[in-house]
Amino acid sequence: MAFIDLMNALASVSGLDKIALAPNGVGALLFDQTLQIDFEYQESSGDLMLACVIGEYLPDCEAGVMKALAEANFVWAGTGGATLGANTDAKYILLAYRENTEHMDWPRFSRLLEGFLATAEQWRTRLATIQEQFSAAREATPRRISTPGACV
Repeated sequence: MAFIDLMNALASVSGLDKIALAPNGVGALLFDQTLQIDFEYQESSGDLMLACVIGEYLPDCEAGVMKALAEANFVWAGTGGATLGANTDAKYILLAYRENTEHMDWPRFSRLLEGFLATAEQWRTRLATIQEQFSAAREATPRRISTPGACV
């Protein structure tokens, strides 16, 4: 099934007239008013790239976030076959997946999108949990009070 036919089938089941991609094969859809999935189709190879920004993280949580990403990416155990990455300058997490569409049919495309969305939602929740745990641990840590002139 051609990629454009897959996108037309998605539009049909989503109640849309059409899903338009830019001439360079790039487009985006917003699901449930919360998750934006970016599509990039490379006609020359037939590859489709899906990407979703999971969310931003606090700089103080970076070590915990990176540990969770590394564990999830290990043999894709916690990513549904996608890959999680971090933009450490901008402090956000991206979920990405690439697959060739040459022999893809509608049932496979539909399962791919459903799984990708479910993984993105799961990681939004997981990222929030990591940050909440870090904040709770930081608040529970006793603070040292220093007295001027005293060695602490």
